[in-house]
Amino acid sequence: MPTPPQEFLSMLRAAVRLIRWALLGAVVLVALLFAVQVHQFYLLFAAMHPIAGLLFLLAVAAAVWFLVGRPVWEYLRVPVAVTPPALPSKEEGLAAVHLVKHLDYVDRYLRAQWRNPLLAEARAQVAAA
Repeated sequence: MPTPPQEFLSMLRAAVRLIRWALLGAVVLVALLFAVQVHQFYLLFAAMHPIAGLLFLLAVAAAVWFLVGRPVWEYLRVPVAVTPPALPSKEEGLAAVHLVKHLDYVDRYLRAQWRNPLLAEARAQVAAA
């Protein structure tokens, strides 16, 4: 028989899973409604003049790129945080492979710090020293 905290956590996990699916469904529904409205407006503008319809589609594409595509692109370009490798305990002992992994981590960490724009002043001090 599960204890009350375990039961609560399983209910909480189920609720979070339900909320995630509901939000995903809402996002898909909004995207479909947006696509339908864009199609309706395209038909309206294309009925006036075919070039007006194409200009409307270009304007919508530019707006979607500016409001959605560009932020997603910038988010995906953020470098992943450098995490240290898992090393064995002192009782198990370190092998040369573990030291190489750790040195690779230190090298990646220092390169990430060197590219950090917030540390430009410190970089100048290190170069002057």
